[in-house]
Order: sequence, then structure tokens, then C-alpha cells
Amino acid sequence: MSTKKLVVVAGATGQQGGSVVKALLSHGGYAIRGLTRDTASASSQSLIAKGVEMVKASLLDKDSLIVAFKGAYAVYGVTIPNTPDSETDMGKNMVDACLANHVSLFFWSSLPSAAEFTNGEVTGIRLATLHTVSTLKLIERYSLMEEKAVVDKYIKAVGQPTVTFWTGWFTEKWVLLQVRGES
Repeated sequence: MSTKKLVVVAGATGQQGGSVVKALLSHGGYAIRGLTRDTASASSQSLIAKGVEMVKASLLDKDSLIVAFKGAYAVYGVTIPNTPDSETDMGKNMVDACLANHVSLFFWSSLPSAAEFTNGEVTGIRLATLHTVSTLKLIERYSLMEEKAVVDKYIKAVGQPTVTFWTGWFTEKWVLLQVRGES
């Protein structure tokens, strides 16, 4: 049995979560459990080969997160919008699963509220998500900055020990950004 503290990483096979896993592996001082939708994927299998425990869990399924976070010292949480309000739901589910497991520290990848950050000058930022970049088929528009800010407030309200950080924006998203101001 490992005496290393366990860190659970949401999005372990993605860009941001994958970078966290890479850094933790480089450090060598932690046991790592990665969350994925598909433990049989090539990305998951590559991480398993490096010593990462990969488990299937959905950020929209709080019960799967409660199981996945069992024994964790820390959890790294990143969300990507799937549907309107999904980032709020995913973030709150991770916070609730941390609380249920008495997780010592939650690392939350967030963004500021555009409305609060601009003193109400910008009241809506929507990210257009495309089906494929080649067809530019618009699927939905998401208010990701506001959704993440709702989770920030929830974290404070429930008292989960958290480090919240703003990692910035995926640069390629700027071409998809729509900013609307209310007058």
C-alpha cells in the first residue's frame, strides 16, 4: 500500500488535466488517480502504463465522483461546457464529492465573472461550441465565465478548502467568442 498522498485529477487525458498529471508524475511524490470517460482509450492506457490509476467517472454524476474521490488528499478540478449550466453542475458535483470524502484541498480551475469583473459593462460572454471546426456547425453557446463564477461562490458558501486559480483562456477560442453588452 502506497504511503503517498492521493491526488485525483479530473480531465486527466485532456490538455489541462494532462498537464497536471505530467507535473505530478515528474514530482514523484504523489499517487495519482485520473478521471476519464473511457479507461480503455489510448490516452488512458498511456497514463496507466506510467503508473496513474485511471477510473471511469462523469463530472455530471455526483455519485461516481464520490466513489472516485475516496481516499483523496487533493482533487484537481477542471470543467469543459457540454450543455448550458453543465459547468455549474460539474463544479458543484466535484465540491460536494470533496466534502463527502473530507478532501483536504480542492484545486479549482476557474474564470472570473465577466459581469463582476467589468462592473456590469459586459453582461454576457458566450462561447460558441462547434461540432467540427471544418464545418463550423454551431451547436450551442455557453456562458462559461459566469458558470465558473457561480461555482466559486458555492465553494465559499460550503467551506471546502480550495485553491482557485485562473489559468487563462484557450487562445484558439477567441475566434469563437461573442461578447454582448447590455445597454
